[in-house]
Order: sequence, then C-alpha cells, then structure tokens
Amino acid sequence: MAEKTNKFKDCSFCSEKILESATKCKHCGEWLNNTVPRPGVTMHVSDKNKKIGIFWLVAPTLSMVMVLMLYAIAKFAFGVNNPEEMTTTMGIINVVLGFMGIISTFGILAGIPIGIVFLTKKTPVDPNIKFDSRSGKGDLSEIPAEIHGWSWGAAGLTWLWGISNGVWLSLLMFIPYFGLIWWIVLGIKGNEWAWKARPWTSTAEFIAHQNKWKIWGIIVFFLPLLMLLINILVVIAAFS
Repeated sequence: MAEKTNKFKDCSFCSEKILESATKCKHCGEWLNNTVPRPGVTMHVSDKNKKIGIFWLVAPTLSMVMVLMLYAIAKFAFGVNNPEEMTTTMGIINVVLGFMGIISTFGILAGIPIGIVFLTKKTPVDPNIKFDSRSGKGDLSEIPAEIHGWSWGAAGLTWLWGISNGVWLSLLMFIPYFGLIWWIVLGIKGNEWAWKARPWTSTAEFIAHQNKWKIWGIIVFFLPLLMLLINILVVIAAFS
C-alpha cells in the first residue's frame, strides 16, 4: 500500500510552504481561509477546557494540603503517644511525605500557568445558541433579582473562581493584607460580577454553574479551620 504523502501549498500572506490542510500559517501566524473568528462572534471557554484548567490548579494544591494533614495526624499518632517509636516510624513517614511534598510543589508551580492557559482559552460559540440579553455586557448588564446573594464559590476559591468566570478583580486577593478582606467583597459581589463578565443562556444555567463552585468553595473555606483545629489538638495533647 502506498504511503500517504502530505500535500503543501503556499501561504497567501508570506508565501512559505505549509500543509494544504493548515488553517493558520506556522511561519507568519496569519489565519487562512477565513478560519479566524469573525468580529461579533461570541467567544467562550469550553467546559472541557474549564475542567482541565481547574484540575491543574486544584489537584496539586489539594495534594499539598493532604500531605500537611497526614503529617499532623502522624505526628499526633506516633510522635506523642508512642515516643519510643517516633524515630523509626516518623523517619519513614517523613521520607514518604517529604517526597510527596516535593512532587506537590512542582505540581503547583507547573499547574498554575497550565491551568490559567486552559481557563482563558476561548473558542467560538455556536451562533444558534441564544443568550440572555441581560448578561455579558459589563456595566451595561441588567442584574436579575434571582442571582443576588452570597457566592461561596467566589469567597472560598477567590482567584481560581475569578479566572474561570472572567472576574479578574478576584486577583486583588494577592495584595498583602488587602486580600484578607477582599474575599468578603467577592462573596458579596461575586454573582453580579460573573453575570456581567460573559453571556449566559439563562439565570437557571448561571445558578447551576455557580452551585458547582459552591460545594468546593465551602470545602476550601473551612479546610484551613479544620487543619488549625488538628494542630491545636496536637499541641494540647503534647502538653497534657
């Protein structure tokens, strides 16, 4: 059977050789055959890209949190109640958790840029989809009464929720000290800002989307409190 050979053509912009099936020139970067999204076409981050982006941002951080929790539990179980076993047992645990911590650290460093790329990668939306005309118009948007209320997704996941929903004001969380109160502002204004940031097909779709963030927002919000409680119990047990 004869091997399939690639066919080439000249780029209509720079005249370099490119694949005949190419939609964008790899030399000059120009779009070909009118494949570039037309002005006025609605652009949107696909659900697939959102899931990939969220995974890269969340998974390494959760693994680091898990490592710290396991270390606190192990310290309490083997370091306090059984001091004679502390050297051998805790030595093994320290090696295992240390290795997991290194992997989690590299995962966080790599996951942040990868996650942001996927969460901001937009594709054209099917023109047949009808959007709620009140949404996605910035300050000109009309805010429906049913979407008002506290946003656990915005308050708990702050900048991660913000990037996914196109609310870039959430990045103010990184300002020292200011970020300590900014999560409250996000919780109060989050739904309103998300509604203004991009078009939604309906308020029902918007609420369903925000409810998915709500679960993780509550978990992330209360997780540090749980870790603090565990550490307090460890300290109390150590001095009792």
